[in-house]
Amino acid sequence: MTRDPRDTSAEEPDGGNLQVRFRGGPGSGNRPGLLNRTLMSALFALVVIAAAVPGLAQSAKEEAGRLFSEGNALYDKGDYAGALKKFEDARARYPSYKIELNIATVLVDLNRAAEAAETYEVFLQRGSELAPATSLPRRAQSSTI
Repeated sequence: MTRDPRDTSAEEPDGGNLQVRFRGGPGSGNRPGLLNRTLMSALFALVVIAAAVPGLAQSAKEEAGRLFSEGNALYDKGDYAGALKKFEDARARYPSYKIELNIATVLVDLNRAAEAAETYEVFLQRGSELAPATSLPRRAQSSTI
């Protein structure tokens, strides 16, 4: 009896067959090998994505922190419009009550009182959960958000 070289089934020493067959190599005409490779590739991709998600969140926070610091530097130079843009970009990447405070403060300095009032309300809603009312600063100057 001639054995198919692509048949990698194992035989037990007593001559019985384990019925484990791995077919589907190149040119076999069977598709299970392709299906297994596809499933393994998809599983690998899911693992890579799952591992990357915390890194994505961390990099968004780091980017927001950088923009927040740049906004504070612009504010200190009197460039309120530039500071507002940096703070809004930071908020878009990683919402934080500290960023809301700085946006509201800049809006006041730009004579946009109605928008500032709305933003102060957002700050108070988010910040009241995290910061005691007695320690609310006029403007957050820390580079951490």
